[in-house]
Amino acid sequence: ADGRLMVWPVAAAAAASGPGSTSASGPGPGRVLAKLGIAVRVVASCHDGRLASAGDDGILRFWDIETGEPVGVWPTATEQITAMACTLDGRHVALGGNDGIVWVRDSVTGESVRTLAAFTQTITALAFDPSGAHLAASGQGGTLRVWDLPSGRRRHLTGHRSSVEAVAFHPVTGLLASAGQDGTVRLWSAATGRLQTGIRVDDALFGLTWAQDTRLVGVGRKGMYAFRPENLPPSSARPEPGSR
Repeated sequence: ADGRLMVWPVAAAAAASGPGSTSASGPGPGRVLAKLGIAVRVVASCHDGRLASAGDDGILRFWDIETGEPVGVWPTATEQITAMACTLDGRHVALGGNDGIVWVRDSVTGESVRTLAAFTQTITALAFDPSGAHLAASGQGGTLRVWDLPSGRRRHLTGHRSSVEAVAFHPVTGLLASAGQDGTVRLWSAATGRLQTGIRVDDALFGLTWAQDTRLVGVGRKGMYAFRPENLPPSSARPEPGSR
């Protein structure tokens, strides 16, 4: 890591049509937003023209994407921030670090809203559902935690047999997707905690996002993969825990 925070324009491109599809095209020219001098480990769009970044100095920073000017700088209680997510309205940001604690902060004032004990190990990924009422966190042990923030209730989702590296809520239905080093992608009901479906890929996955509300796109060591949830196996054929 060279300590630079960079942004790229998003070009319209057709998503791959099935599992195993890869993209050979590069991201194109980028723009240096800031030179921080520390490893930037996570970034998150606040959907309002601001970008949040954090990394090895434990400081949460907000940037105006157009001007590159900092619009908020707040220290945190952790030495290293490893996961971050913003609500769809940009009002709140969740942070996770190498101490296994999740903090929810006001993205405008930086004030702490809630502290959640998630894991005893490093937080690997965070995601809010479209309403901002549910927050998912994953860790190195293969378990997911999902909080109903208004009530404080927490669900434990189990099935992955190694580190879960990515989580993503569907932007409309709220279906929760997870993926990790065990080579499986799993889709869960956030409301019930039940596994809905899943699929195995011959790769460890480290990123997930929903594209155009219809496809789930994963990024692994070997390339990019795209899945249509309606084409995934039914729950009776879902991947067994720990299988590849």
